[in-house]
Amino acid sequence: MDRDLSLDKIAVLIDADNAQLTSLKAILDEISKYGRITVKKAYGDWKNPSLKNWEEELKELAIKPEQQFAYTKGKNATDIALVIDAMDLLYTHNNDAFVIVCSDADYTPLAIRLRETGAYIFGVGEDKTPAAFRNSCDNFILTKLLTDGDEKKAEKGGKEAPLREGPLKEAPVKELSAREASAKEVPAKKAPAKTVHEKEAVVGKVVRLGVDHQREGSVLERAARPQPHALTVACVTAFGRV
Repeated sequence: MDRDLSLDKIAVLIDADNAQLTSLKAILDEISKYGRITVKKAYGDWKNPSLKNWEEELKELAIKPEQQFAYTKGKNATDIALVIDAMDLLYTHNNDAFVIVCSDADYTPLAIRLRETGAYIFGVGEDKTPAAFRNSCDNFILTKLLTDGDEKKAEKGGKEAPLREGPLKEAPVKELSAREASAKEVPAKKAPAKTVHEKEAVVGKVVRLGVDHQREGSVLERAARPQPHALTVACVTAFGRV
């Protein structure tokens, strides 16, 4: 649809039993781009525990809740109440557009009938919505596209993000020089400090080694001295010369 063509009176009818609570604001924001919303109603059995979280959202978005009890256990009457209101709005308020928020194919006859009168029909639902209901609307909007767009904008600081991101690339590995590589090496762990007894044992060992070395030096020194001749020794002995 051309958004330049503004609709004057849009009625938004929500089947709470078959709609997503988290997408309500996004739906209203999208529909308001096409024109002025004059009617906002949500139908459901508000005593049902599954709808207990709807109250605050309906109040905040100024959506009128329409109570519809289930007359038969296991079967709700929400769809019938919504259909009756839609026909009343068509003939009494002269709405030129209707928005049916639901993923149920049961609303296909309603959409066809409203469209026959010349009203513009929006359908809003999930991916599971049957083709019959989608084709009965002038414009069918997937709630997934609305909510995904809002989430991506929030992640990018208000700017719309692309639907698909490119593959992640690994950062290039910088080759290190020999100096940088050696600087990054983990220093070796220091040996634990020796105890007092271990230090005394080492000192004693060093002293013994020094003494043994000194003794070995004395023996080698004596052995290296020139020995007197045998005749000289005899003469010294005979004459008592020193």
